Amino acid sequence: MPDGVFFHNKLHDIPQLVVQPRTTHGLSLVLGTLSKNGIYERFSVSVKSGGHSYFADSSCTGVVIDLARMSHHVFLDDGTLMVEPGVAIGNLVYAFHQAGKVVPHGDCASVCVGGHWSTAGWDVLLSRSHGLGSQNIRRAEVVLWDGTILEASETAHPELFWSLKGGGAAEVGVVSRFWMQTFDEPETVSLCRLSLCREDLVRLVAEGFTATSYDLPDCVSTIIDYVYAPAGGALCCSVEFFSTRGRAETMEILRAHFPAWFLAKLADTAEWIGERVFDIRIAPYTDHVKNNPSVLAEMSAADMTRCQELLWTPEHLDREMRHAYFQQRSYWLNTDDSRFLLSLFDFFESIEGRPLRRHSYGAVIIGGGQISARQADSSMPIGSAVARFETHWDVDSEASRGQAAAVAAQFSTALAPHVEHIRPYRGDIWAHSQKLAGSLCSQIDARLHAVMTRYNRRPRCQSPHSGDRSPYEAARPPHTLATEHGR
Repeated sequence: MPDGVFFHNKLHDIPQLVVQPRTTHGLSLVLGTLSKNGIYERFSVSVKSGGHSYFADSSCTGVVIDLARMSHHVFLDDGTLMVEPGVAIGNLVYAFHQAGKVVPHGDCASVCVGGHWSTAGWDVLLSRSHGLGSQNIRRAEVVLWDGTILEASETAHPELFWSLKGGGAAEVGVVSRFWMQTFDEPETVSLCRLSLCREDLVRLVAEGFTATSYDLPDCVSTIIDYVYAPAGGALCCSVEFFSTRGRAETMEILRAHFPAWFLAKLADTAEWIGERVFDIRIAPYTDHVKNNPSVLAEMSAADMTRCQELLWTPEHLDREMRHAYFQQRSYWLNTDDSRFLLSLFDFFESIEGRPLRRHSYGAVIIGGGQISARQADSSMPIGSAVARFETHWDVDSEASRGQAAAVAAQFSTALAPHVEHIRPYRGDIWAHSQKLAGSLCSQIDARLHAVMTRYNRRPRCQSPHSGDRSPYEAARPPHTLATEHGR
């Protein structure tokens, strides 16, 4: 299958036309041509930087603008990284390692930065210390739907600049280049992983685990994982601490915040890995990649998806990285009540007998730190944690789709009783049609809508090819948001 119609989620549309610009000028010509010839009014048009969106939102039945060939990056003397949208995270993992620099980003190699950094860019190791990737954009080049090229920064088109720091540029165009703030790589980092039984989780919940984790120093991040062991194994629940400090210093931090029984388990049974950021980044990769890391610099996002067995260990492929059919849910949460962790444990136990359990995965990622401190630097409302669920299947059928949708709905239901404020995680884009509750959500939505009203130069699509969707909205399941820049 050609790269332009190759998407991580196999539940994608097949376009009539794929266009692959190589430069900002070429992208401007493409968008200008679509505008002048009335294509937006007659056909659906989507933008694809890597095609990794779990909802296949970067696909459509009309025209796909594939940014895969806009894949250059360079470190500049002013401490920024200039990067085009078709650069994959896997490319940057090796480049950052070579340069001794870091920028917050996710951990999936085939995700490209066009969608990733304009909608979030959560880094489980670095974001509490340095914010989301989107909060570290210093300026950007945006091509509006009519081909107009604008540079956005704090002083030039400041509202447009704000909108692309988590709000996907309010759907008014395509980001063609980012200038990202870089940071020196930490001298030592560590990752600690500890398995938990339900009784352990009950004790942690009773002692306010989520609030304690939220209040940890910015250098330590906390994740709770839920996944079934391979080959029909039991449910595995674990806590992970990602730290930009070494093992000894991290343990001292944890001793100051957690009870003695939990610290004893950490000392006796926890698994520790990592001394460098690069060690953490490549931990899920195969020995081939670990022994030949320069291969990451040579592969496109499509290559990484096609050659997934070359990149990922079987465990990670089964859990979340496989090129397959997907259902996914992601939510920002605002709560100090840890009981939802038990609700999710019980939810995962309840699907033990279902065929999809082997390929189902859940995680709760505690936020706070610089992510929350820099709310003003973000065009999405930020909560105290993110809860995620993914399930995938390899052979498509109506039965598989129905089972996956039912399980995903159960996940949402399991969260609801214990969480006062729940909303979709904005890493999957702001859509102008969404209606979210809460004063902060309303304020940000109104501000993004004002940006869209001012800068949007793309009429709504009237084509039968896209049904009643707007030209920048793709089909998506309930409780999720569309994406303009497919990751």
